[in-house]
Amino acid sequence: MPNKYRPNVIAVITQNDKFLIQHNPRFNHWQFPQGGVDQGETPEQAVVREASEELGVEPQFLTVKEKLPEQYRYDWPKKILKLKYYEAEGYIGQEQTIFILTFSGTDNDFHLDQSDELEADDFKWVTKDELKKYIHTQRHGSLEIILKYIE
Repeated sequence: MPNKYRPNVIAVITQNDKFLIQHNPRFNHWQFPQGGVDQGETPEQAVVREASEELGVEPQFLTVKEKLPEQYRYDWPKKILKLKYYEAEGYIGQEQTIFILTFSGTDNDFHLDQSDELEADDFKWVTKDELKKYIHTQRHGSLEIILKYIE
C-alpha cells in the first residue's frame, strides 16, 4: 500500500481584521480550528463542519470566502502512526487545505462545552502580527502559508 496523506482542512476565521484561534487542551497549545475530511464530503463542507463542531457555533455564522492556492503536507511523528485508526488507513501524515472564513456572529455564539470531544477549551481573537506569538511552533508550517495570503 502506498503512503497516504490524510485529507485535512484548516479554518482561518476572520472578523473585524482579527483572526480566531482556539486552545487545544490535548496538546496544550493554540491553533486554528482544523480536522479531517469525511468520506463523501467536500473540503468546503468539512471546514465549516469542523469549525462548527470544535467551537460549538452554528454553521450559518460561518462563510467560506477563499481557498488558499497552497496546501501544507507533513508527516506524523512515529507515536501518532502507531494509533490503530491511522495505521489501518495507511496514513503517514496529513495534507491540509486552508480556507479563509468570515464569522458573522458574536462571541456569545460560541459554545465550547457542546463539543463531543473537547477539542477547544478557549478561543481568542488576535491580530495578524500576534499569530506567530500564539500559534504553536508545531503549526508554523501551515502558518507560513497562511501569512503569505492574509491581509
